[in-house]
Amino acid sequence: MQQQVQQRIGTEWRGERHGHLRFNRYGDEHAVPGAGEAGQNCAGTGVHKGEQRPAPPRRTIEDVNAPNVTGWVLLEHPGPWGGSAAHESALVPERLRAAARDRNLRVHLVRPHGRRSRGSAPGAVFLARTTGPIQFVERLRDADDLDADALDLIVAGRPTGRGPVLTDPLYLTCTHGRVDAWCAIRGRPVARALATAAPGRAWESTHVGGCRFAANVVCLPSGVYYGRMTAAEVAGVVAATDSGAIALPWYRGRADLPAPAQVGERFLRSLTGLERLADIRFTGFGSGTATDVHDLRFTSAWGDYELLLRAGPTPSAGFEVVSIVEHRHPVATR
Repeated sequence: MQQQVQQRIGTEWRGERHGHLRFNRYGDEHAVPGAGEAGQNCAGTGVHKGEQRPAPPRRTIEDVNAPNVTGWVLLEHPGPWGGSAAHESALVPERLRAAARDRNLRVHLVRPHGRRSRGSAPGAVFLARTTGPIQFVERLRDADDLDADALDLIVAGRPTGRGPVLTDPLYLTCTHGRVDAWCAIRGRPVARALATAAPGRAWESTHVGGCRFAANVVCLPSGVYYGRMTAAEVAGVVAATDSGAIALPWYRGRADLPAPAQVGERFLRSLTGLERLADIRFTGFGSGTATDVHDLRFTSAWGDYELLLRAGPTPSAGFEVVSIVEHRHPVATR
């Protein structure tokens, strides 16, 4: 299969699994060390001949694993939340859980930081569209407005018109200690810091997945996941996210991309240092590779990329970067 891959895309670039990647775009080989070690720098070559560009610190490729969903349903509930994720919780009506599941929407219970009680009175309701070029968060005026028609509009990429569309991102921090204690232990200090850095836009949330990466933060409507955050890092992450950028050291992926594309996008950002959301766009899958190899296509401010990833033997094993080809734009934006 390796020979087939070489024949398909040439020999510009080839990589060993995670730890040491080789780049040979201009005829000179450059090492890209530390690609798989948490906390290390991944030194890339950038896109200009002869220029060495350090890329930001990165996590291992296995760490890029945000769930791929179309949108989100957020229901304010002060708690307690119980020991199940919201999509399995009796606190959410079964009809809503089923309707959301059928439409690839995630359901979460949320609350402002510090607001916990034994009550069960409903509060704010948000719908978020995180897929495609049209992304938004809408706050419904009333929980009664949350019906099948509203969910269908979110899937179609249109606000329901039943409440205001927000102009600034929302931040969800998983603090669901009944699912995993570390989500509460590590998540609550981050939720407290977010409540200060993004007042009125920060919510504690039920289980978001990836408990081993606590504290986990999800940004809406971009669907960007951050992991292993601490309170000290919150202000910088909010500043980056509010300006349309990604805080790469804590980046876990994007909910609007399938799993292989999340890994490929994260790798390209590490290689190039491009941080703005709009800087790199996934354009689709190629064809003609073996079944365990993903042929990914991306476009960026600097050029277009063909990236091959080989899936590991198990989902938790991540992906191996097999090869990459860059097609430079005539005039690159720096």
